[in-house]
Amino acid sequence: MNAPIILLVDDEPKVISSLTRELMEYEAFEVLSAFSGGEALEILKKNSGTAVIVSDYHMPGMDGITFLVESQKIVPDATRILLTGAAGMDVAIDAINRGQLFRFLLKPCAHEVLLSAINAGLRQYQLVTSE
Repeated sequence: MNAPIILLVDDEPKVISSLTRELMEYEAFEVLSAFSGGEALEILKKNSGTAVIVSDYHMPGMDGITFLVESQKIVPDATRILLTGAAGMDVAIDAINRGQLFRFLLKPCAHEVLLSAINAGLRQYQLVTSE
């Protein structure tokens, strides 16, 4: 069986690099990354089996919520996590309602918290796709 695909989306290369390093310690994941919502949508079109998407909110061109809404059209079963430094209540409500979020995490996010959220997201994805 192939390793589940985790897509990381953030316009900051250092954040992508750090998150990728953290996740690559676990050989249970295939980690893909994108630096914008548009680039991420193209990756999703080529990887329809993506299990978990972790996206930043503040990105140029397309914010994280808009990206997550658009991603639902391509990979409706993927679990969506917003990892952001924008902690406003309006952002959280909009993300949950429009982006159908599984988790809303704040930066900086402890490694254990992120890994736990991704593992829970993988379990959710497996439940949804097994039915």
